[in-house]
Amino acid sequence: MLGTVQRTGRMLDLFRHQAEWGVTAVATELSISKSQAHELLTSLCAIGLLRRSGRGRYRVGWRTVSLGGDLLRHEFRGEAERSVRRVTAACGETSHLVALDRASVVVLARCRGREDTQDSGLGDGTLHCTAAGKVLLAMEAPDVLETIVRDYGLPAFTERTIVDRAVLHEHLEGVRQRQLAVDLGESAPARRAVAVPILDAAGRPLAALTATSTAARWQQRERDCTTVLRGEAVRLSRWLRPRSEDVPSPRCTAVAA
Repeated sequence: MLGTVQRTGRMLDLFRHQAEWGVTAVATELSISKSQAHELLTSLCAIGLLRRSGRGRYRVGWRTVSLGGDLLRHEFRGEAERSVRRVTAACGETSHLVALDRASVVVLARCRGREDTQDSGLGDGTLHCTAAGKVLLAMEAPDVLETIVRDYGLPAFTERTIVDRAVLHEHLEGVRQRQLAVDLGESAPARRAVAVPILDAAGRPLAALTATSTAARWQQRERDCTTVLRGEAVRLSRWLRPRSEDVPSPRCTAVAA
């Protein structure tokens, strides 16, 4: 049973890297028989996590969108979208609320700044060099970092990227103590970013709030962005703590990315 669940998880991961898969390709990637691959694919179709896109071809099912929306509503009840809008309105830069899904960053909500012309840099294999990625890694158990290193390595995106495991461990300890991380051209030469953790009621990391800027604007906006993020992180972390059951939930839905 456990082996089947693990294979199912690995199969779903395939769709993060390629939109459409066939039985033969899945069987090859997972080192299983075609009959096993077909059985897993059809089972996931039956519950809506996958859908057929043609003869023997499969794509992610629409139920995953529904589940993602339910998660955001249950965890944040609209506060995800409101938080990033407040950050962007206050400091003028693009902001993201993100979470860690094993070795990848998932964007829960975002608000683009008026002057933003660059991507966020929050892709697979970038946790060690982005502000949000470092905050999330620093607050997790050490074995999470080992998994990242094993699966992705520590690729250099610029000359400032930390590519030594021991140096990264030490750097993340500082991030953990400060509860703040910055990206000073580590993921892209002209990118600057700052991120802070969002903690749940038990003090565990739930997400990270980040603001991204350019090198040209960073000196003027670093202090404002950091101050705004810290304040919003405290507010959002407090909001997530258990509240009285008779308090009605806000009728607002966060924007999933």
